[in-house]
Amino acid sequence: MKRRRIAVLVAIALFGRIGTPRAEPMRPWGDSPLKTFDFGGDAPRVSVRVSEGDAVATLFSKVGMEISLTFADGSERTLLWPEGERLLVQWTEGRAASVHSRILLTQLPIRERNAIEKAVLDYGARGLPVKTIIVGRLFGIHGRVIDNRAVLVVIDEEPLSPEAASSRQAYFLANYGLRTTLIDAVASSGWTRFKLSGEGVPSWAQNIAGLRAVPRGSGFIGVSNRGAPHQYRGTIAITAGRDGRLATVNQLEVEDLLRGLVPAEIFPSAPVEALKAQAVTARSEVLSKLGLRHFADPYLLCSDQHCAVYRGVDGEAASTNAAIDATTGEALFDSAGRLVDSVYSAVCGGHTENNEVVWGTPANDSLRGQPDLLPGFANAPTPDNLKAFLAARTPFACAGGPWSSASKFRWARTFTADAFDRLLSDFGVGHVLAMKTTQRGVSGRVTVLQVSGTSGATVLRGELVIRRTLGNLNSSLFELTAKRDGVGNLLGWHFRGGGWGHGVGLCQLGAIGRARSGQDYRAIVSHYFHGSQAVRLYESAHPSARPARE
Repeated sequence: MKRRRIAVLVAIALFGRIGTPRAEPMRPWGDSPLKTFDFGGDAPRVSVRVSEGDAVATLFSKVGMEISLTFADGSERTLLWPEGERLLVQWTEGRAASVHSRILLTQLPIRERNAIEKAVLDYGARGLPVKTIIVGRLFGIHGRVIDNRAVLVVIDEEPLSPEAASSRQAYFLANYGLRTTLIDAVASSGWTRFKLSGEGVPSWAQNIAGLRAVPRGSGFIGVSNRGAPHQYRGTIAITAGRDGRLATVNQLEVEDLLRGLVPAEIFPSAPVEALKAQAVTARSEVLSKLGLRHFADPYLLCSDQHCAVYRGVDGEAASTNAAIDATTGEALFDSAGRLVDSVYSAVCGGHTENNEVVWGTPANDSLRGQPDLLPGFANAPTPDNLKAFLAARTPFACAGGPWSSASKFRWARTFTADAFDRLLSDFGVGHVLAMKTTQRGVSGRVTVLQVSGTSGATVLRGELVIRRTLGNLNSSLFELTAKRDGVGNLLGWHFRGGGWGHGVGLCQLGAIGRARSGQDYRAIVSHYFHGSQAVRLYESAHPSARPARE
């Protein structure tokens, strides 16, 4: 099939004036094909980081490799590398890309125009100059339009170095109480030069600027960087990272990416319908993230939790491969035909949460918090009676079974007064005397926490802010009590809580519990993503079972 390339940029335009001055769009990573979302067949192809910042990389394959080399002068040559032989790639020189940062205040779906305008006006009323930038993708797969574009509301300042931007973040936290994040973009591209070494390498294989290795037949390419070697489907590219050293990138179809991703997200021994639910959810999440991350890197997705944990062929399992094949090309769409932002967490604790409560984004009809009761049960304690809710273990889907963990479904944690004061030391409240939860989500998760101390008071806002500030709690679904001695002196603080993670979208252990109760994957995803359904976008170009490792 002739390759069809979807020509969309990572960050291409401003969302309009909305009362703010126009500024330049963020620049993607040059014109690298690794940043282009394309099709090699029916299934879309993406690029994923394997490693970066390296001086040496080793490639090998049992079936041999066809290696396309691009030299510093722009010329190209092809090298056929024999089966089983190792090829050493050695960095010789390079220049880091010039990267600038902007301070991100919020990110909103492009369709939420009213929310975007309100955010701009609200920040402006606080004396903050802001502007808006569009990121993400608008593309079609077999007649279905997918639009994951988002609008970034950023501080309208000249781009800063990452170090200077971090200092500005501290300023906005101290003076406006804003916890911000940084987004990086390329001001000027860097470059790298490397050579090939090994028995049989021709003398001309030096002063190379880029490499692309393809298996010669049905097989995989092994890569060894700093640690143990791993094998990958698709192709391997070596190019310049943002630091000017070697960046190794795996380019492959989404279905093959899922093979090395899904087992890292859920127990491969889980019931098959839960594995199918995870496969559909993960596929939707990958599509929803394209073009929204790693603006200054030569790949679309990383291989860590920031995007999705990916371990290549070595991370695959027969059970998850079968679940991926059984749901090939299926992604989640809401009742309006829009791709669902299919987020998930490990354990909801008995009740999922509304998206706006956790991230402050506009309410999403597909991400509504609701009781995670097993089929056939209608009555159980609710978060309105938090004490009884946290004392209950049944009939919640994520509470039992061989994959469940008592320390994740229900947990407790105690801090001494001194230890807790150290956690809050950056807020200038002194010795903490009192805390009060003033706002909770529908699941009981705390979203606003007032803290009073001998030197002042502060308010912690946001589920993630609260969890991280308070010593990385398992979740913000908790009740807290002060621990005192017999005469009332404060000894510490005790947290009794439930769940592991933010609780929005798919509850992974809940999906397992539902599959054990007899629900199929379509019923499972429909429960966690209200009003959504799995739609098949494409057929697999080459379905496969778990292969033998080389």
